[in-house]
Amino acid sequence: MKKHLISSILIGVVFMLSTACHKKERNAEVIQNCTGSYLRINGASYKVLNYALLNSYETGDKIKVQYTFDDSSMPICIQPIITCELYYDYQDDIIIKAIY
Repeated sequence: MKKHLISSILIGVVFMLSTACHKKERNAEVIQNCTGSYLRINGASYKVLNYALLNSYETGDKIKVQYTFDDSSMPICIQPIITCELYYDYQDDIIIKAIY
């Protein structure tokens, strides 16, 4: 009985830690340009793979988002090919899970 309780608690703690590592919730600034849609979080820019969620926002808008860096189950939006000579440096690709 005691071993079962300890193992249940251990499994619960591992589950909470594993889910907490993948999803993050932060304040962000929306950046939209001809290269794509980005979120600036703590001074770093991240390209949004499911950018359609940001269609109602403009550059400079401040939002609170929950996001993840890796989720292969999320369908990715493909942005139309537009001739753009702008280079926009970003840290990583992210996927928005929720906007608050």
